[in-house]
Formats: sequence, structure tokens, C-alpha cells
Amino acid sequence: VLGNLVEQSRDVAILDKGFLEFYPTIRVVDRVEEGEHPVSGLEVRKVPSAWLLTEGDIVTLMKERGIGRPSTYSKIIETLLERGYVIERAGRLIATSKGMRIYRYLTERFGSYVSEELTRRLEADMDRVEKGEADYQKILEELYQAVMVSRAAAAISK
Repeated sequence: VLGNLVEQSRDVAILDKGFLEFYPTIRVVDRVEEGEHPVSGLEVRKVPSAWLLTEGDIVTLMKERGIGRPSTYSKIIETLLERGYVIERAGRLIATSKGMRIYRYLTERFGSYVSEELTRRLEADMDRVEKGEADYQKILEELYQAVMVSRAAAAISK
């Protein structure tokens, strides 16, 4: 690194051209002698810090993390698109500024209510209710009490 200039290079010795003979996926140039060389052009691009996901990637993550149900995976993504929280480009979903603002707002003010942990717990509770192993009214009462305690604590801290 020289100042704000970054130099990157990789020397590769091609011993046998193989498929490169017919399908040149890399450009082979003559070896550059050591020393200073003028820069003929510069291209600057913004790249996301995280790889952009496809709808399939998101469904896979939701399954792995226990978020949503098979009947709701596509509906959740459809809702994100319809409300303009994400857009689709080249098969990848990209968060919009509106989506990022809403995400920040919700996580800053209501983090415990929009957490993956709470979502997983509620999904497990719904499964237990569906199987007849839990009473939905008791689960709703527990959730209501937790919300009220949290709101009361927030009001006191103001």
C-alpha cells in the first residue's frame, strides 16, 4: 500500500494450458518487470459486505434457524417485495433504504419482539398448540404479560 493506492497481483505459472486452450477464463500477460509503471485506468466499485441472497437462500436460512413455517416462507418474501423492503435484481434480493430504515427502527425500539429467538419460541409454541400439547390461551397470556412487563420497564427508564 502506497498512500491510498493498493497494488494487487498474482503470479501464476501455467505448466499445461489444458482447457485454457479452448476456454480462456484467465488472461495471461507477459511478466511485468519490477519497478514503477503508470496506471492506465482505475475502476472503483461498491460491493456489498455480505453476499446477496436468492429467495431460495432465504428459505434455507429460515428453515435452518427455525423461522416461519413451510406454508409461510414464500408469503414472507412476497410481503417484503410488495412493501418495498427489498427489491430483486438478477435473482438476488437487495434491501432498500426503506427496508433498512424500518429494520433499524424496529430493532432499536422493539428488539426483543422482533428477535429470531422470540420468533423461534413462538413457532415452537404454535407447534405445541397444533399438536394439542399446549393451551393457546395460556401461551397468549404469557406473551401478553412479557410485553406488559417490558413496556412498564421501558416507561420507568424514561
